Amino acid sequence: MARCSLFASLALACALALPAYGGSDDGSMYETLLAAKAPAVVTVKFVLRVNMGGQSQESNQEVYGT
Repeated sequence: MARCSLFASLALACALALPAYGGSDDGSMYETLLAAKAPAVVTVKFVLRVNMGGQSQESNQEVYGT
């Protein structure tokens, strides 16, 4: 279960990191940011499995980060 918490925290951090730069959402800011950080961009793929009350659920996830 600690692994699920770690992956969930990592996914949340990655999802929140890009909008933290602020500014307009016209796409040019993201293009500039991507051009500057492209060498450090990584893809994290993981499977999130949750077992609760005898029920099991699995979700494949993919997030990007720098």
